[in-house]
Amino acid sequence: MADSIIKLREQGINSITQLDDLIKKSADDRQELLDKIKNIETKMKSLSQDMKNINTINKYREIYKYHKKNLEDKQFAEEYYSELSVYKIAAKEILENYKKLPKTKEILSNLDKLQEKKNNFLTLFSIGKTMKIIMG
Repeated sequence: MADSIIKLREQGINSITQLDDLIKKSADDRQELLDKIKNIETKMKSLSQDMKNINTINKYREIYKYHKKNLEDKQFAEEYYSELSVYKIAAKEILENYKKLPKTKEILSNLDKLQEKKNNFLTLFSIGKTMKIIMG
């Protein structure tokens, strides 16, 4: 017990109130880091879905173009119903977030930047855990 008090005093903590404040600030900082990490993960998930949608659009673009030019070709529409449906859903989702079809390089670049930020926050979070173990 005396060793713990000495360690706390060496850290500049001279009262229970200071210790409580430090613990509260540490918990708040950790929660803030967790919130930032979750926010980044949400953005990354959205960008990953955008990538899937772009790939779907590119995959079925020619089928959709043919269909638009030949609306009277009912047999084609029936035969490619699922591809056309998937294309339309993907295009709708992309147009909700973008004015035009984004380039996959841009999205991959954004994903890389977000991953780097996430890694930095995870490192800070891990350092906080390490400090807690050392102090505790």
